Amino acid sequence: MLELVNAWGPLLQSVVVVGSVIGFVYSMKSEILTIKTDLSNLKDAQKTLNEAFTQLGRILTQVAVQDSRLNMFEKRLDELIHGQGT
Repeated sequence: MLELVNAWGPLLQSVVVVGSVIGFVYSMKSEILTIKTDLSNLKDAQKTLNEAFTQLGRILTQVAVQDSRLNMFEKRLDELIHGQGT
């Protein structure tokens, strides 16, 4: 009887180890899928932010051009007021 228990011991241990590995792989599979989904969402958010920053850059350039034009207009107006302009 003791020999039968000694024969089943390593087999039972192997089954437990294989079961644990399968459980671990299955649980990691769901984690990996979650991470893939999160990465996809982050890529979409980054694309949206890049587009927003591109638009912001265009707007800032337009504001700078308008500011330059207004400064030139103010300078010409001051010259005309002081009789220096043509």
